[in-house]
Amino acid sequence: MSAIYEPDDDVEKIKNSFNEKNYDPIIEILCKRKNEQIQKIKNQYKSLYGEVLNEKIEENFKDDLKNLLLSLSNEPIENDVDELFKSMDGLGTDDDTLTEILSTTPPYKFKEISEKYENKYNRSLEKDVIGDTSKAYQRLLVALIQGKRRENPYPNIKKIKEIVEELKVNDGEKLDKDIFVKHFALSSPSEMVMILYYYEKQYKESLMKFIEDNFGSDSRNLYKTLIDYNSNPAKYYAMRLHTWENKIIIRTFTKRREIDLEDIKKEYKKLYGKELIEDLKYNIKGDFEKALENILLKDNE
Repeated sequence: MSAIYEPDDDVEKIKNSFNEKNYDPIIEILCKRKNEQIQKIKNQYKSLYGEVLNEKIEENFKDDLKNLLLSLSNEPIENDVDELFKSMDGLGTDDDTLTEILSTTPPYKFKEISEKYENKYNRSLEKDVIGDTSKAYQRLLVALIQGKRRENPYPNIKKIKEIVEELKVNDGEKLDKDIFVKHFALSSPSEMVMILYYYEKQYKESLMKFIEDNFGSDSRNLYKTLIDYNSNPAKYYAMRLHTWENKIIIRTFTKRREIDLEDIKKEYKKLYGKELIEDLKYNIKGDFEKALENILLKDNE
């Protein structure tokens, strides 16, 4: 049995670090502790010093390093709620963020996300999505938010073949996009993999290629995300990291570090022939890079 974590030493180090303006200990602690431990640190820090750790981070750090440390200090679901709000706040919509979060969220989490979204922003997540999106893209996002996706790991092959027949559009037939919405919003990951397999086996063409030819760009990206993530989550996130967009890097490192970061590193090596840490050092510089490296190396200690 592992020892129960006590935050006292870490809290003292963080306080001294702020006082001395030597921020390396703060970065190391937040990058190497589990999120459950960080929540204890935050509570103890406020109890002892009457200060909110996130506010101290805001005051003393800047740019991407600040955003990374704030993301690490929050619970993952808080980050999702905040990013969903920001993706739809103001003019324009960040469809990439909206697509990623809603496509990769487990169905049982949507009720909590929707409740936290409404409590924090006094707005309905579903209504905001409806207000900021349209057509088939909107319908699939709204269907995903309902959290009705099956979690069946053992697909019924007869049912899978029936779904494949429903999805096929023959010459002269009108495409019913709602059929795609229904099956992609409800199918479990293993069912989705089998749908892709039997579609290609039966019709000698890729279902994703058909989607690319018949759906708009937002819908195409949404379906591709669902297919890639449900087929192989670690490979999906490895491909996301290869964009080297800082907000995607922050989201991936903080959200997946206690789930499958080691698997992501392996998939990255398979895809790109390099260790993730090599490309990290090449593409990211300064304290932001050092913090990310701390997270990457945590599992090797």
